[in-house]
Amino acid sequence: VQALKLRGLAYRVALGEAGLQAEWYAASRRYEKLTPGRRGELLSPFSYLSLWRLVTARLADDEELARQEERYLAGRPAETEIRRR
Repeated sequence: VQALKLRGLAYRVALGEAGLQAEWYAASRRYEKLTPGRRGELLSPFSYLSLWRLVTARLADDEELARQEERYLAGRPAETEIRRR
């Protein structure tokens, strides 16, 4: 359920629903406070990064996107290269 809520919120922010940006940032902070195992049960790291890409594209928050990409793609050079093509 939490993963579906996070996805739904990301898509709504990406579509431009006013006032949801703060809710997205709060929800993402709650998600990131979960243990790595629990986060992995809910969303894969790449799925979570994809949600961040949707949100940051709408909000033009390149700085936050760079932080998220560094965090979730670190140590995965082959996957990073494939996904960026």
